[in-house]
Amino acid sequence: MSCQLEGVPPEHIIDLFVAIMRSLFNEKLLTERFGSEVSPTQAYVLRFLNRHEDANIGTIATGLRISYPAATKTVDRLTKKGLADRQSDPHDRRTTRVLLTERGRSLIQSFAHEQVHLLTEVLDRMGNEHKEAFLLGVRRFIEAVLETSHAGREICLECGKDHSEDCPLELAIRHKQEV
Repeated sequence: MSCQLEGVPPEHIIDLFVAIMRSLFNEKLLTERFGSEVSPTQAYVLRFLNRHEDANIGTIATGLRISYPAATKTVDRLTKKGLADRQSDPHDRRTTRVLLTERGRSLIQSFAHEQVHLLTEVLDRMGNEHKEAFLLGVRRFIEAVLETSHAGREICLECGKDHSEDCPLELAIRHKQEV
């Protein structure tokens, strides 16, 4: 089945693209494959915990831009499901760290694997020329946003242990500060 989008206004194309990325690659995948185990919010917290091994409720709330009570409630639910665990910080007894259990780590890694698999399937259907053009276009789009936007830290992925020194967002922010 081929769907033609010629003549569709750019704003509708963008809206459709954003909806596909949000729905198909996050919400639908979660519902179809992991819906009985976690909600989208719980999946975001699991992903954050997977990247931040020294997280506490405050860093979760700040990193995901949610309220402290929302972070607490989500961690409570993940703990009850056996996907996360609370432990006293060995360096500061007043602080409680939130860690993934093996089951939680396995679940979020499985979800990430499914996302990559689904995205790869779609990109492969595009053919090499269109796939490369798409990826180049997305890269250039992000670069243009980073050059002109004041969004800065608001669009940060909070990569934690996956952070790279040559993070394009960080480089763009540093460049703006130097200018």
